[in-house]
Amino acid sequence: NVFVGPFQSGNGADFGLILAFGIINGLVLVNAILHDPRIGYDAADHLKYIEALSRLQLVTPQDSHEFFSPPLPYVFPALLIATTGIGTFWAAKLAQYLNVFLSLGSTLYLIKTCQLISFRSSLRFGALVFLGVLPVYYKTFAFVRGEPYVIFFALATLYYALLMIMRKQFTTTNAIILGTTMGLCTLSRQWGIFLFPSVFLLLAVQWVRLPQWRRAIAKTLCICL
Repeated sequence: NVFVGPFQSGNGADFGLILAFGIINGLVLVNAILHDPRIGYDAADHLKYIEALSRLQLVTPQDSHEFFSPPLPYVFPALLIATTGIGTFWAAKLAQYLNVFLSLGSTLYLIKTCQLISFRSSLRFGALVFLGVLPVYYKTFAFVRGEPYVIFFALATLYYALLMIMRKQFTTTNAIILGTTMGLCTLSRQWGIFLFPSVFLLLAVQWVRLPQWRRAIAKTLCICL
């Protein structure tokens, strides 16, 4: 099972891993409930971006100093304002709750990536704990801005790139998902574009190393582009 399997060890459920997963995402949820979305780095300009986007227009320098940021992280709260008429504060508050789901997905992809590298549950547990002790993780997911999306899509990109390379699953579906996560990462924050050379270089190296898989790797590159 895609959701249960990553939390299994040789003796059944890995309760230490489940506990770490629950604590990390529980803290993210607590922050989403308690933290005022108007407080944060350039928070006012991010909220102005949402307000401008809710008018179904591209954001200009006159609307927000964050006008250069890609729009994906602001689409959900902007649509809430446009369709329901709720205030900016509550739209941003609901966007914080969406961050909880992004954190759930991020930590799940981290565990699944570790599982690709090794079946030892200690690697999954260690990676998750090391992530969980970083205060910046919780601060990042408390804010309404692009970084939570970048983390989620970057980890998803890492997982599908390694899935194809390590398990030789160069399927059309995996290639479409990989290209989509890379594109959505770039639409989340501009530095998401730096995933592109990393992934393409990784695939290019495999193209040289694995002659029997060259056609599948070339097809994957074309689909991603």
